Amino acid sequence: MQVSTQSLPESRRVEVLKNLRILDTEPELCFNVIVNLAAQSLDTPMSAIGLIDDTRQWFKASKGISVSQTSRSAAFCIYTIEGTGVLAVPDALEDPRFRDNPYVQGEPRIRSYLGHPLCVQGQAIGALCVMDTRPRQFTPEQVALFQKLARAAEDFLNVNGPW
Repeated sequence: MQVSTQSLPESRRVEVLKNLRILDTEPELCFNVIVNLAAQSLDTPMSAIGLIDDTRQWFKASKGISVSQTSRSAAFCIYTIEGTGVLAVPDALEDPRFRDNPYVQGEPRIRSYLGHPLCVQGQAIGALCVMDTRPRQFTPEQVALFQKLARAAEDFLNVNGPW
């Protein structure tokens, strides 16, 4: 598995995330609704709001995912937070960044991925993502709806923060 090498303002990003005091908290309806809407509207079996700290990806909300966290090195979302918009992976087996990923090679056998960074105080702290077990392209209409759901998740993070 290829590991991301892009330099992030990592200490500031992790500080913003930790100051949210959201890691390892109970589920919240607003985030659960967003991941369920994302999965339903894009017709995917999996969706999540993944937050990336210095060692792991923790799921604030998820659908169709049997774990509450993954190692940071296995997180598709790490690539998403390095960008400024949607990251689409039509076939993870064909993408050198992901083809050796344990979640591609083993369960849940992710084949396609769509992710959007979630920012707080100008820092990408995680991502809204959907995943499918089959290779696929997402339509422009699906991507536009997905971006709106990501903005809603970001709004909840920014409005409900402790600052």
